[in-house]
Amino acid sequence: MTTLLSRVSMALCAALLTLVSSLPAQNLRELSDVVADKIRFNVTSSTINSEISNGWRLVDLEFVTLNSFGTPVFDASFVQNVGNYQGGYWWYYGLTATTLSNHLSTNQGRLIDIEPYQTSAGLRFACIMVPNTGSNAKAWWWYYGASINYLSGQAATNNARVVDLQPYTWNGTTYYAAVMIRNNGSDYRPWWWYTNVTPSQMNIYLNTNNARLYDIERRTNGNYDCVMIRQTPTPNWYYWYDQTATQVANKLDNYGARAVDIEGYPYGSSRRYAVVAINNSNPFETVVGDAMRSATDGTVGFLLANIDNSIPLVYGSLNGIKPFEPASTIKVLPHVHAMRRVYFNNVTLSTPLTVYNSYSPAGSSCPGSSNPTSQFLSSVLSDMMEDSDNARTKAVIDYFGQGNINFTGTSIGMNNTLISHTLGCAGPAMTSPNWTTLYDLMDLHEAVANGFLGPHRETFYNLMRDATSDLNFDNLCYTEGQALGLSNTTIQHFISQCRLAHKGGSYDLIPGGGSAYYHRSEFGYLRLPFISSGQLAPREFVFGAYVNDASSAAGADTAIWTNAMPEMLRGQVSSALSTWTGHIAGTATIGSGCGSPSYIHNTNIPPRIGSTVAYRGLLGLPNSLALLAFGFSDTSWNGLPLPLNLQPFGSAPGCYAYNDWATTLAFTTTGTGLSWYSLNIPSDFNLLGYQFYSQWFSLNGATSISSNGLKSTVGL
Repeated sequence: MTTLLSRVSMALCAALLTLVSSLPAQNLRELSDVVADKIRFNVTSSTINSEISNGWRLVDLEFVTLNSFGTPVFDASFVQNVGNYQGGYWWYYGLTATTLSNHLSTNQGRLIDIEPYQTSAGLRFACIMVPNTGSNAKAWWWYYGASINYLSGQAATNNARVVDLQPYTWNGTTYYAAVMIRNNGSDYRPWWWYTNVTPSQMNIYLNTNNARLYDIERRTNGNYDCVMIRQTPTPNWYYWYDQTATQVANKLDNYGARAVDIEGYPYGSSRRYAVVAINNSNPFETVVGDAMRSATDGTVGFLLANIDNSIPLVYGSLNGIKPFEPASTIKVLPHVHAMRRVYFNNVTLSTPLTVYNSYSPAGSSCPGSSNPTSQFLSSVLSDMMEDSDNARTKAVIDYFGQGNINFTGTSIGMNNTLISHTLGCAGPAMTSPNWTTLYDLMDLHEAVANGFLGPHRETFYNLMRDATSDLNFDNLCYTEGQALGLSNTTIQHFISQCRLAHKGGSYDLIPGGGSAYYHRSEFGYLRLPFISSGQLAPREFVFGAYVNDASSAAGADTAIWTNAMPEMLRGQVSSALSTWTGHIAGTATIGSGCGSPSYIHNTNIPPRIGSTVAYRGLLGLPNSLALLAFGFSDTSWNGLPLPLNLQPFGSAPGCYAYNDWATTLAFTTTGTGLSWYSLNIPSDFNLLGYQFYSQWFSLNGATSISSNGLKSTVGL
C-alpha cells in the first residue's frame, strides 16, 4: 500500500523547482503589473505540477479537503512565471513542522503561504516558499499553534507585520499559523489586522485606515479575520465574499483583476469563496472598465485594436474572448456573407429578395411570414444594417441560409459565433441565444480590411451606419482637436477624412414571472487620418463594447454609448489629430505696402488643401491694372537680392518687390482698388508644407504702388 509519507516524497520531488531568476523577490500580493493568471479549483498536486511545468507560477494555495485516497485537494492560483513575477520557488504538502523547517533550511527559503490541515497522522502543512538569499533576503518568522495574542506580541517584539494568516481547528480549538516579515525599509507598510469581524465592520476599518485588504480568512460563524495594509500608490483592488467558483471567475473577468488571496469555506451543502483581487489591467483597460462598471451591474466587455497589420495590435480588451449575446450587432455576419456572395457574382446588389412585412405577435420585434414584398438586396442590407430592421434580417438569412452564414463566420475565424434564433424574437433569444465574441467580430472586420470582399469593401461600409456624427464621434474630434489648439475648420477637415461604420444591438428580455434583463452591444470599424512624414497615412481600427444581463436598460445604455465609446476612441483620435498640428495652413506677411493708404495683400482663409483661397489686393489704385505675382523665393529674383527697392523704377517711395515673379496674373481693380484671385488648392496631401510667395502691384499710367508680400504654407 502506498503510504501518505511515500506520496509526500513523490510530491516533493515533483514540486522542487529550479531557481530561474536572481531578481529580488516581489511582493506578489501587491504587484499590479498585467500578467496572465488562472485559478484551478479542487485539484490535486498532479494538476498543480502540470500547470507549473507549462510555465505557470503558483502564488496562492488553499487546502480544501482530503479526498477518498487521503490525498490533499487544493484551490490554487497561478500567474505566468514571467517579468516581475518571475522567480524560483518551491511548493510542498504533507509536511510536519519539522520537515517544513528542514526544507526551509535546505533551500535557504522563506514562506509566503502556509496551509495547515488535519490528517489521520496528525497536523500537516502545505506551503509555498521562495529563496531568502541575496537581494531577496528579509528578516522573517513563521508560527503555528499560536493565538492572536501571542502573534500580536511577536509582531510587536520583532517590529514585524503579518503577510499570511491561516486559522485552523485542532481538537476543537482554533489556532493560527502565520508568516511575518520585518516591517522596515522597502518592506514598510502601515498595517492592521482584525479578528472575528463582520464585512460591514471590515469596511469601516478599511475606510478609517485608508487601507486595502491583504489577507482574508473566513470563520465558521460567518465572520472574518483579515490583514490590511496601506499601499502607496493604491492600485485598484476588490474583494467579494459568499461567491461560487463560477461567480469568482466571472467577477475577476469583469473587473480585469487577478486573485491575490482566495479563501474557500463550506456554505450549506455547497462551497463558497471570499476573494481579494488586485487590478490586472493596463491603464486603458482600467479607465474604460471603470467607466462601464460605474454605470451597470451587467457583465461588461470591450476591445480596441489596430488592424493595419496581419496580426492585430490590441490596445486593450476586457472579456474579449468571452461569448456574449450580441443582439442586432450580429447582423454584420449575414451582411458580410451577402457581400461575399456579391463578390463571387452569385448575386448582385440588384437581386430581388422577398421580405415579409409582418411581425408576430403584432407590434413586436419578431418578424412574421405574411404581407410579402420584393426588394433589391442593396436596399434590404441597408435597412438591416442602418435601421436594424428584423424583417429584412430574416429575409437575408432565409435567402442565403443560416447554416451557410454561420459557415462563413467559421471560415474567417469566428469560432465562437453562432446565429441560432431569429433576430428580434424574445422567446428564442432567451432559450437559444445567439453568440459571438469581441475577438470574433474583430476577425470579421480584419478579413474585410484584408480583401475578403474584394472591390466591395467600401460598399460594405456604406450599407452600414457610417455617418461621422454617429456615436458622438464628431463631438469627440472637436473636443480633442480644440484641446490641441486646432481650428474648427481644420478639425472638420480631419473629420471629413475619417471613415466610420458600425452596428449596435439591443435586447430587453423579460422571462415569464422573472425580472427583466438587458443586453446592449456595439461594434465597428474606424479609419483615422494620421499624417506621417508629410503624407496621409490612415490607420484602421476596430472597436466594440457590450453589456449582458444588466438589471437596468438605462445603465447598460450609459455604460456603452456614454461612457465606453468616447473613452475607447479618445486616445487614438487625439493621437491622429496631434499629427495634424505640425501641418497647419498659414500665411506670413513680408514687409509692408506703399501708397496712401498702404496697399494691402491678404487672403480670406488659410491655404488648406482642398480649399479655394482668395488672394486679395485691397486699397490699390481704383479702376486700374493690377498684377498678382507668384514666386518661390523671397531672397533673390534673377540675381537681384530681395526685397528690391522699386522707387528707381518709377514706383512711389517705400515700394518694394518681395518675391521673384515666376508667374503673373493681370486683373482690373474695382472703384475701391480691390482685386482678387481664387486659387484652387487640390485635395492632395502631397502638398502639405508646400510654400510659395505672392504680391500685388497696382499701376495707373506713370503711377505704381506695391503691396506687402505673403508667404503661403499649404496645410490643413
